[in-house]
Amino acid sequence: MTPLRFGVDSGAPVDTGRIGIIDRWAGVKPGWWGRYLGNGGGAATPLSESEAALLHAQGIAIAVVFNDVDQHLLATRAQGLAAASLACQQAKALHVPAQTTLYADIEHDWPLTAPWLLGWAQGVLSGGFTPGAYLGPADIDVQKTLGYLHIVKPTLASLRLKEPALAGQIRLWDALWLHGGEWTAFRNGRISLPPWVHLPPSETTMQTGIWQFSGAACSGMVDLDLLDDSATPAPNLWLA
Repeated sequence: MTPLRFGVDSGAPVDTGRIGIIDRWAGVKPGWWGRYLGNGGGAATPLSESEAALLHAQGIAIAVVFNDVDQHLLATRAQGLAAASLACQQAKALHVPAQTTLYADIEHDWPLTAPWLLGWAQGVLSGGFTPGAYLGPADIDVQKTLGYLHIVKPTLASLRLKEPALAGQIRLWDALWLHGGEWTAFRNGRISLPPWVHLPPSETTMQTGIWQFSGAACSGMVDLDLLDDSATPAPNLWLA
């Protein structure tokens, strides 16, 4: 099995100071960093070309997240297509390479639908990229009972039944936080990563390529993630 890759994501922009802080705090430099297209209505600072160049110069790949999903426009396939069109425009403006995965930022209490996801996947593929969906975040127990089991899992199961070939192209980024917040387990001066956990919908519908296991880590600077290159389909990060 391909080793899991440790990464982080943040709404704030990255500079050499932040990379150094995370390196010292975690005991290892992140292999990749999740950053945003769009600002999510002010929730994040958009990724810039200079920031992307800095990350690549540091040997850090980028997971690209589309942050301008409108939670009030998640019902129809046409709305998914429209969101994908905007995401592809933003990615191309940044010179993100073709086939890179664009993850739609879907928060845990948003009314996600299968038609929207199918439109998103179709539109992203048509734009020359690969589609992904970030789903979360919430405490792991909350997601088991209120998120995946009752909302996300049925939606993705429905999506697969409707158009399995298209649905099978969607890369999943599951946001399930252990202990409801910051992971602080250290061993030998390095963050002790938890074992990979396969939770619904991964068990029965779609595989998870990235697992966000902690929020607000390192004094709230980043979230913590693991990436599984052996997932099918695998995440396609923006490499240098």
